[in-house]
Amino acid sequence: MWYRTALIILSLFFVLISTQHTIATSHQNEHNLWRVVKPPSTQSLFIYEAVIVPWLHKEFANSTIVDSDGFVKRGLVRSDLLRFENIEGQDRFNVHIEYRVFIKDISGTEIVGLKGQEIVFWINNDDTVEDYFPFEEYWIEGRVLRGEE
Repeated sequence: MWYRTALIILSLFFVLISTQHTIATSHQNEHNLWRVVKPPSTQSLFIYEAVIVPWLHKEFANSTIVDSDGFVKRGLVRSDLLRFENIEGQDRFNVHIEYRVFIKDISGTEIVGLKGQEIVFWINNDDTVEDYFPFEEYWIEGRVLRGEE
């Protein structure tokens, strides 16, 4: 019985990843993001606060995924600017986010927890998000509230 519950939970997890983060797998290995970087300037911090933070809040405002297998609800807890880079004239912001997750499947299993993720944002010259590249989500903490016995 427990393996069936685990498979359902994993399928919901993969549904969440595939619907929200299809860009990550196609671009993740093309960029060398581990390089020496200068500390964020006042201008880069301003862009982070004025452009990226509102964009994140908008993305998480209605972040509920419902399908025939159950639903997943997410809510942004915090975001931090990890580093700023200018590569070939393009501004890139590496941002860490943490968000709460509630998952419920059709068997009645409920999982709550906190997830983390790093996202690289590309910003246009007109201070808008041109593109973003999310990396793998990971559990910071999680707990099964109710499930099959």
